Amino acid sequence: MNENWFVIINPTSGNGSAKKKWIPIYNELKKQQFDFDFSFTQNKNHTVELIKKAINLNIKKFICVGGDGTLHTLVNVIFSLDLPNISDIEIGIIPIGTANDWIKTYNISKDYKKAIQTIKEKYTIKQDIGKLLIKENNTVAYFYNLAGIGFDAYVVNKAHKLKHLGFLSYLTGALIGIASYKKSTLYIKFNDIEIKEKTLMLLIGICNFSGGGMQLTKNANPTDGLFDISHH
Repeated sequence: MNENWFVIINPTSGNGSAKKKWIPIYNELKKQQFDFDFSFTQNKNHTVELIKKAINLNIKKFICVGGDGTLHTLVNVIFSLDLPNISDIEIGIIPIGTANDWIKTYNISKDYKKAIQTIKEKYTIKQDIGKLLIKENNTVAYFYNLAGIGFDAYVVNKAHKLKHLGFLSYLTGALIGIASYKKSTLYIKFNDIEIKEKTLMLLIGICNFSGGGMQLTKNANPTDGLFDISHH
């Protein structure tokens, strides 16, 4: 099996801190004897191109230097390719971003040296992935942490515009949004349960944390094959 890693660096993650920290991260990867190629992403489309090119070169090991957004793009590209050997793909993360919620479920350190050591020790877990079919524009999206409909998505949109505030962007987005958001009527059907009512938000959880560290779903387990659904 190919042991080369491909490292994807999002230079805008963490308000630009990923780019600033790349040299010490590069040196630490070399120190811990990683065999890797790397590239900085220019935009989302460029990220997609890089991942597809790496997979075509039979690279199966990826490291994200960035936040949840970079990881989301990587996961979605990999699943969109419908690979026959998708379970051979390994993804590690060196967390530098405004949002680093996924790492909290697995206690991955924000210290880059410790995060690299975790990858080196092959601390790997095969976790569940959610698939969303969006009928409005006939697209498919995959999620590995949490999917939100309603106010949650509204806040994420607000927070994206407030990224310069760091982890406070989600709290600030929520405080700004709560005054202007109007509840929608949602029709929800799962198992033998049907719900149709005015709903603030519907949350579908795989992992435990979102929104900068909040635990919005109660019993999420990333390896049990089940969603944890919460609505408010």
